[in-house]
Amino acid sequence: MRKWLTVLVVLLLSFSLVIGACAPKAPTPTSPAEFYAKNTITNTITFGPGGGVDYAGRLFSSYWSSVVEGGTMVVKNMEGGGGLVGANYVYAAKPDGLIIGTGMVGATHAPAVIFEDPGRKFELGKFDWIIHTNTAAHVLTISPKLPYNTLDELRKAEGLKFATTGATNKYAVGAIIVIELLGLKNAKIIAGYGSSADASLALSRGEVDAFVASEEERKVNIERGLAKGPFLTVELERGRLFPNLPTITEIAKPSPKQLSLVNAYATSMMAGQTVFAPQGISPDKLLFLRSKFEEMTKLKGFQTQSKLQWPILSEPIKGADMEQKIKELVTIPKEDVAQIKQLLDKYVQAK
Repeated sequence: MRKWLTVLVVLLLSFSLVIGACAPKAPTPTSPAEFYAKNTITNTITFGPGGGVDYAGRLFSSYWSSVVEGGTMVVKNMEGGGGLVGANYVYAAKPDGLIIGTGMVGATHAPAVIFEDPGRKFELGKFDWIIHTNTAAHVLTISPKLPYNTLDELRKAEGLKFATTGATNKYAVGAIIVIELLGLKNAKIIAGYGSSADASLALSRGEVDAFVASEEERKVNIERGLAKGPFLTVELERGRLFPNLPTITEIAKPSPKQLSLVNAYATSMMAGQTVFAPQGISPDKLLFLRSKFEEMTKLKGFQTQSKLQWPILSEPIKGADMEQKIKELVTIPKEDVAQIKQLLDKYVQAK
């Protein structure tokens, strides 16, 4: 009897060993570097082809393989709603680290929240922020088709048409400030251009008369004969690229109410391109993405190509610092928001 028990125990032990050997082993954790070497990132560009956002998104995508061995990144333009369509898409995407977006906080995210845009499907604080580049002042330029060469001549013009992509973004609010503080008569703002490149093209053709946008983008267009100016800086402080160009507050001597309007604009409508992702990416992947995007901005080739679009490169804002910036963007007093809304209703028209 004991002999049979011994044989049975041996058989059971042998069977257990066989089962154990055949059982699947726990997968070895994949490092972020290995993960991104094997998988392709889709960079969702939230504006149409040809503008500054498109240029930035494609530039990052083309240099991804330079900082991640074996890495690939493809671009996907998803324009509409002044950047809202693409931002909504990224917000709702699976936070696996393979869907990111390149857009404009000042042209899309912040105004959509501040002005309670019904097309917004996201919460401003619920993105993972990767990097922000090309922060710059905003300046006023006009169509080369117009006869005006000085600010005094421009202030006497009537019926000027300003370009904007969205009805409530930085281009529109910048135009409001210019119209109000310079006292331009019968001016209007034409909304609906797919990108800043589309607005610039319309400006060059004389379809619109004026465009308020970042000084670096405007400089390139001026040099190409697509715009005339700049005439003033639409900020509280002068810009880096045109340090001798007066601010609108220096020129117009605004009332307290108007100054509050300019301050709200400067606080919320920050220029530049932001790379972001749906919230919830694993901390190790997010840290990896942030470090690699920052590494890209330091590459000589990347900087050379960036200067073709933005002559003077600003220091990038790191993802962790952007989190704090985002908290500051929505601190505009309600009375200032109400004032801007009233002026938008007054001046903005669909294209």
